[in-house]
Amino acid sequence: MSSQVDLASAVGWQDEDKPVSWNQRDLLLYAVGIGAKKDDFALINDKSWAPFPTYPVVLPFKGTSQDVVNFRKLMTGGNRAPGLPHFDPNRGVHGSQSIEILKPFPAVSGPGWKIKKRIVAVSENKSGIILEQESVLVDAQGTPYAKLYSASFNLGAKATGTNFSKRIAGPPQAKPVPKDRKPDWVVCLGAGIAYVKKAEKSKL
Repeated sequence: MSSQVDLASAVGWQDEDKPVSWNQRDLLLYAVGIGAKKDDFALINDKSWAPFPTYPVVLPFKGTSQDVVNFRKLMTGGNRAPGLPHFDPNRGVHGSQSIEILKPFPAVSGPGWKIKKRIVAVSENKSGIILEQESVLVDAQGTPYAKLYSASFNLGAKATGTNFSKRIAGPPQAKPVPKDRKPDWVVCLGAGIAYVKKAEKSKL
């Protein structure tokens, strides 16, 4: 193991702030892209229209670009946190994603919005290293609007050669699945089953 590899030192490392922007067209395209239909008026075209609340998930990739995003370039570029070993981008797996909505965001960002990102947890097991990041969407005054948490599993990456885990933050605890009602939909996903609770239109 290289003396420069120190997983504990990577936890808490904050990357450079990333400017982000969007307009209403971006939000409408996102809604259609995640499955909104022509009669989902609250999502695509109505007096009660509002941005779909999970849109900030795409902003760390979009940034301020109005063009097609080169995802592979994003995976291999950017700053590297101190203490981490080299990760093979061909062996990286997106492990989890969650979002905490703090404030409704506007249809058009305007200037000054950015993503503040830091590493909040690192774990190593016999199969590889799990890296967890927190990304906070803030406006030009620094007011937070959403917190995003994501985890990537880097298969085969090694550092200590033993089990290791350090965490300073993480997503809020999810509410338990209601036991007094059946799911609104049951969606088969390969060998598993996902139980989905119907979203309340008033909260979209």
